[in-house]
Amino acid sequence: MGTLKVSPPQFALKFFRWYCHPKMCSYIEGDLLEVYERRVIQTGKRKADLKFIIDVLLLLRPGIIRPMEGYKNLNTYGMFRSYFKIGWRNLMKKKGYSFINIGGLATGMAVVILIGLWVRDELTFNTDFENYGRIAQVWQFVKFDAEKSSYNTLPIPLAGELREKYPDFESVSLSTARENILSTDTKTFLKSGNYVEPSFI
Repeated sequence: MGTLKVSPPQFALKFFRWYCHPKMCSYIEGDLLEVYERRVIQTGKRKADLKFIIDVLLLLRPGIIRPMEGYKNLNTYGMFRSYFKIGWRNLMKKKGYSFINIGGLATGMAVVILIGLWVRDELTFNTDFENYGRIAQVWQFVKFDAEKSSYNTLPIPLAGELREKYPDFESVSLSTARENILSTDTKTFLKSGNYVEPSFI
């Protein structure tokens, strides 16, 4: 490292010495100062100072950063192995207690998964339709004395009444559940299912 006629920005040099690993600091600093001296001659001190600061920032990378004080790279394999060994011995020692704990945990996880699936099914029901938030099914509520009941079975003429007399409904489609005969050239089937009018889609 040669003697410099001019010195680089001291704050950048101090910052570099602060974060750089002690084993590599002298080598890298020497290269930085040599490059800085050459740039001062070629481009002037102002541009050389700016490029020196940029070089110091670009060198800030994990490979040359000094380790934290007191940090040691420990191998934790033995520690975790010991934990698992102690846990396994406790499970074998208290089998009844372990069975209750593990069984309760498994039951709780299964219940949470089933509730989550049910909630997901409820939230995604009919979401493949456009404007699914505005789709509704018409039900009828019947009261016999003090007993109340609800049915989704409605008279067929109701669909026409809703179309003609209730303009709030943008579209009405009739759906019926019944058995139909499906036949081909060689076979005939009696199948039950839901059937809808063409306007349903």
